[in-house]
Amino acid sequence: MIFKTPYKKRLLNRINNRIRRKDVRLKLLHILGGPFCIICGFDNTKALHFGHIHDDGSIDLKRFKNKYEMYKYYVDNPEEARKTLQVVCATHNQLQEYERRKLN
Repeated sequence: MIFKTPYKKRLLNRINNRIRRKDVRLKLLHILGGPFCIICGFDNTKALHFGHIHDDGSIDLKRFKNKYEMYKYYVDNPEEARKTLQVVCATHNQLQEYERRKLN
């Protein structure tokens, strides 16, 4: 494929990367049981988060370069994903974080 300008090439790469990231995120949502909050059933995928079951999210942040790399790893290792992550809406993720900080 011939690009006329470097700008068009960067633009196409940006679009392809966005699609790839969204696809990996949706695959991980389905691995974890479907695109809905496990607490309230909220199903808007834009507001769903991956919460760590055992509050070890900081370890994952150090282990991977970025969230996309973490998502790819868990898509390739679905059993570990089911043991480590849960799908929660933004509200419940924030409430869980508040409770975790309150205990410490």
